[in-house]
Amino acid sequence: MAEIIAQGAERTSQSRRTLRTRETVVLGRDPSGWSVSWEPWLSRKHLELTWEGDVLKATALPDVKNPVFFRGEPAGNFTMRHGECFVVGTTTFRLNADEASSPTPTPIADNA
Repeated sequence: MAEIIAQGAERTSQSRRTLRTRETVVLGRDPSGWSVSWEPWLSRKHLELTWEGDVLKATALPDVKNPVFFRGEPAGNFTMRHGECFVVGTTTFRLNADEASSPTPTPIADNA
């Protein structure tokens, strides 16, 4: 499973969404999906988000008018891993994945 945490500009502008493997949710202001109503830069149906094992696949929907920024660049489609985030307007969406589905960190070699 994965959890996406949305944090807006205001301290009270927060939301969390848990995704199970191969579950897809539509992010936007539409109450039929994952509604993040405080963010005016989100379209009613902005992004389709699908959790696939250890990555989140994001696809901008056809009627999107405002950009999604991933790794500091506008992106229509992208894949992100645990700890990464994307931004729409003033809201940051961070991915937190279960440790079981996250890659094991590689130890740093001691060259001493």
